[in-house]
Amino acid sequence: MGKNFKAFAPGRTEIAGNHVDHQHGIAVTGSLKQGISADVELRDDKIIHINSEGFEPFDVDIDKVAEAMAPDPSKFNTTEALVAGVAHKFIEAGVPISGFTANCSSTIGAGMGLSSSAAFELLIAVILNDAYASGKFSKMELAQIGHFAEVEYYGKPCGLLDETAISYGGIIKINFANPEVLDVKPIDFSFERAGLGAVLVDSGAEHGDISHMYAAIPGDMKKVAEMCGVEFLNETNISTLSKNLMNAEKVLGDKAANRGINYFHEINLTKERIKAMEAGDGKLFMQLHGLSGSSSAQFLQNVTVSEEDQQATLCQAICELCLDQACEGDYTNRGASRIHGGGFGGCMQVFLPIEQVSKFCTLVNEIYGREAATEIQFSDTGATTL
Repeated sequence: MGKNFKAFAPGRTEIAGNHVDHQHGIAVTGSLKQGISADVELRDDKIIHINSEGFEPFDVDIDKVAEAMAPDPSKFNTTEALVAGVAHKFIEAGVPISGFTANCSSTIGAGMGLSSSAAFELLIAVILNDAYASGKFSKMELAQIGHFAEVEYYGKPCGLLDETAISYGGIIKINFANPEVLDVKPIDFSFERAGLGAVLVDSGAEHGDISHMYAAIPGDMKKVAEMCGVEFLNETNISTLSKNLMNAEKVLGDKAANRGINYFHEINLTKERIKAMEAGDGKLFMQLHGLSGSSSAQFLQNVTVSEEDQQATLCQAICELCLDQACEGDYTNRGASRIHGGGFGGCMQVFLPIEQVSKFCTLVNEIYGREAATEIQFSDTGATTL
């Protein structure tokens, strides 16, 4: 590899399998044309210099990372921490890395839930992998390196879904049954061929720290699994849950029981969406997406934050209103919406017929009085150097 080159890491969207990865279920993801690009110049020293549009530039000293080989708590939730975490794993593997300068620009919109932090981790990982490790690390190994940086150095407890989606690229099915060695398979599906468009609608929600609300979902599901005599819900079935459901409701409460039910409902809907995608059936996919959205709001309960804060719920209502208008009375060809990603804010993910995208976005933006709706496009490209 030459001294100067380009690198790119895409954003990602979760297509199916919401909040099932932590229960070792099955999810479908897609990489996007939106992402983070970098012009890279290798350096002769041990400094990684990052210059990103709209942000203050910063340096990470590789020698200091090697000396500490531990995260700096004062750097939690910073981009510097992500760089240091990725460098840590290369140093740990015995790779003689040196510095580089990366001039970065991003087309991942703020607040859209397209996993910009995971994209940045994988951008740094592929630069170091191709520049100093002769590309020896596999896509899964690079995903694990990025995940390590996110969890240990950035301080964000999360699963491996985001990094896997971005590292592999394309539309893929991820089976989390064995978290150490994920089973990743591509799905031969094109939304464009199926006549579908995809839109994200920004709810505009600005919350305080609601990490406890995200953490409560896997916590509740894990408690339900234990009531069924297993560690994770993928180790049991709906029949066993049914036998233990009312006991779970009495002991754990209504919300935990609802979330246990949602896991199996979402897993079933994910499997059916995979079948629809493999058959190229866009209409069936939209119907199943709508059922998933309803289940998320009613049973998983990851849309509304509180009685006073329902911006995401309002966003979904606006999406449904505009989908009604965009389909012009043809409900056999109507799109569907659901909360995107972890939930409790962020944006709505909408799949709808391509010919309705423009009208839908116009309607949504007129209501919000801003560019709330953004069309997203899928790509086969994962994190890579060019």
